Amino acid sequence: MPKEELPQQMQNLQQGKMLPDEIYHTIHEFGRENFLEARPVVERFLTNEDAPLRSIALEVLTNHWRLAEHWQTARDFLEHDPDERCRRMGASSLEALKTNTKDRPTLAVLARIVCNEQENKIVREAAYAAMKGVIHYDSREQFKIALKGLNLSQDVDWGMVESYLSESRDLFGDLQMPLENFVRERTMKKPIPPDLLTQLRSHQQWSQTLGKEGKQLEGEGLDLSELDLSDRNLAEAELPKARFDNAFLRKADLASAYLAASSFRQAHLDEAILVKADLTDATLTRASLRSIRGRKADFMRADLRHADLSNADLRRASFIRANLSQAILRHTLLTRANLDEANLAGADLTGAHLNGIFLSGVVGIESVKADWIDVGTDETPRRLEGKAARQWLLDTVSTSPPLFD
Repeated sequence: MPKEELPQQMQNLQQGKMLPDEIYHTIHEFGRENFLEARPVVERFLTNEDAPLRSIALEVLTNHWRLAEHWQTARDFLEHDPDERCRRMGASSLEALKTNTKDRPTLAVLARIVCNEQENKIVREAAYAAMKGVIHYDSREQFKIALKGLNLSQDVDWGMVESYLSESRDLFGDLQMPLENFVRERTMKKPIPPDLLTQLRSHQQWSQTLGKEGKQLEGEGLDLSELDLSDRNLAEAELPKARFDNAFLRKADLASAYLAASSFRQAHLDEAILVKADLTDATLTRASLRSIRGRKADFMRADLRHADLSNADLRRASFIRANLSQAILRHTLLTRANLDEANLAGADLTGAHLNGIFLSGVVGIESVKADWIDVGTDETPRRLEGKAARQWLLDTVSTSPPLFD
């Protein structure tokens, strides 16, 4: 593609005039031609529903443009993206940004993946190859790994890997559960009681037949803690004051569920569907809600301290008077979300999409972390960085109309 055509291609992309295959090729050309003017447009694809488009966006930002500020983005991809290809790209991007640096935080992140027996073998291999590149890049060694793969029990220098794994807690504190604890907790899940299993199956039938068969799951104060309810259909379940502490609800369908005053302490809800779910007064401290679909969900007065909501779709969700102190909201879609009188002390909003957000009476806005934010629309991104991002947040809080009770 001639370089002089790139501005027009960027405009076509912004206006939605391209097919997915054309988008992929165009983003790649932006990277190959070092067309940095397209950076805001490319960054919008980091949260796209199409995994190949997310992957090529990250590749351009890190492998082509070497933007150091996307180190955390690459880590998020590696650790949290639901797609194997994107997780592999996360490992490759970390290597690209830290080749031959022996950067210890990067090596610690990669070591956790190499040691994670629940991760796909190809992703673990990519993480190990990235570790080798960060320590000392050898093109012949990298080609051999790419061509033949690895025998994880024989080809990996486990002493080296574990030396970096052991220091991950010191490097990252309690932002994330150490891998060894995570694996141990996964093996300690309680079995689902037979009577509950029967209710779950009956609820699924009720949901699938629109109430013609089966029975809706309902009950106040049920103890569902430490259970593995991943991929379960709990849509429209009536479970107020339930206990989901340390439960696993990955990819569970909780759309329109009534979960008021329920407890999800350290629960795992990554990629769950929470569209229009009612979580008013719920407790979700240190819960993992990465990449959830939560449009119009209600988190009014919910306790989300230290919760991870990165890459979540929370457009038009309500967080009125919620406690989001120290919460992670990186690359989260918060378009038209209502955070009036919420506590955001120490929260991380880097890369969040904030067009039309309500921030009246927000507490702790001065301590929010926001390396950059996007306050534009899907058609016209508007990236603000550093001081400009912080000033926009302060101005929005001060100019928002007061909450109407």
